Amino acid sequence: MFDLVQINRETIDENPLEGFLIERTKDLLLLNLVNPDVICLNGYSVIRRHDVRKLKVRRKDSFLIRALNLKKLSPSKPRGISIASWPDLLVSLNRQFPLFTIHQEWLDSDVCYVGRFATRSATTFGMKEIDPDARWTRSRSYKYKDLTRVDFGGGYEDALALLAAASVKRKKAQVRGIRSARIS
Repeated sequence: MFDLVQINRETIDENPLEGFLIERTKDLLLLNLVNPDVICLNGYSVIRRHDVRKLKVRRKDSFLIRALNLKKLSPSKPRGISIASWPDLLVSLNRQFPLFTIHQEWLDSDVCYVGRFATRSATTFGMKEIDPDARWTRSRSYKYKDLTRVDFGGGYEDALALLAAASVKRKKAQVRGIRSARIS
């Protein structure tokens, strides 16, 4: 149904992306990522089409496809996600996923930011960021034109979201405990 592809974006990332090509528009591609080291699906990535230098379609009998089939893992299209444009993507992600990761590889290929969509204008968007310890930090603005990749639904984003939710529950329980101690 979906082709397994290897995408080379060598000018901005020396590591190729491996995944199932789920959807494409004039400007963007949606991949269901494959981690070839552990033979699993690991979320989704949306990349700019013009950054793609080479796209290689894997044979239907390739090792990865056969291994995923044996593990009963198959690609899927995420519900309610629009890749018509970066703004459409971010708005739709905010409804469907707790966190997403943005990359601005032309500016700095070693840095990414994880968070939630907060605000938008015609050329920029605001994002509430979360740090690697699952603590909510600052809100910052970014330009749509600087985005090169957006990841969501992967193990890292999901783990951060779970840790952040557990931290909020723990803090609420601590506040309730303090209030109960004051009353007694």
